Amino acid sequence: MKRIICLLLLSIPALWSAAATPYDFRGSAAYAQLSATDRQRLEQVRRDQLLLWGALDLYADEHNGALPKSLDQLVPRYLAELPTDPFATPQTESGQTSGGYTGSKGGLGYRYQAGAPGNRAWIIASVGLPDFPYLAERGNVGLYICKGTWISGFNPIVGPAFKAQGGGGKENPAARP
Repeated sequence: MKRIICLLLLSIPALWSAAATPYDFRGSAAYAQLSATDRQRLEQVRRDQLLLWGALDLYADEHNGALPKSLDQLVPRYLAELPTDPFATPQTESGQTSGGYTGSKGGLGYRYQAGAPGNRAWIIASVGLPDFPYLAERGNVGLYICKGTWISGFNPIVGPAFKAQGGGGKENPAARP
């Protein structure tokens, strides 16, 4: 019995370490299966999302926490131009946005959804790789980044109900039930 308890106590730090390690999409099996070109495009999505995140924060800072109705309002004051989604295609260009999202750059940019008025929350979503496990090892699929607290509900682009954690200026991996 003492041996079992000792082994259990020795394994606890390893379990804590594994639980504290954030998920990195670059270590996923899905990432390994992408072509080199798609990996580069995915890295561009990541950079673009962080750029848009910063521009949205600046906009909110200068507008008493209010968010723009569309990403187009970030140009030219916060960005010289909106980035083009590298996964956008002629089909996404002509496709309608749904689930409360607004498109940008005539369907060739990123999709955006602002949170409720007074809530500094948003989602920036790519139009491509809808089954890629970008933010978490399980659940959370698609190339999106979110900030703030969201009310549970179904979102056709992001997926099933979720509530993002916090929002204090860092990426939130949208905890799902």
